[in-house]
Amino acid sequence: MEAAAWVEVAADFFTVAAVLAAAVVLEVLGFAVASGACLDIFADFATGMKTSW
Repeated sequence: MEAAAWVEVAADFFTVAAVLAAAVVLEVLGFAVASGACLDIFADFATGMKTSW
């Protein structure tokens, strides 16, 4: 395999790795937002306050 082909394979690998990393970050952020909403609703129930409007 020529050097140029190896460079292309490496670039493809890093592109795929970057896309997967971005997907993981978005998944974690989505979970954090969902968890925060659940905790906010629980806090409202526990304290009798309406803070999750």
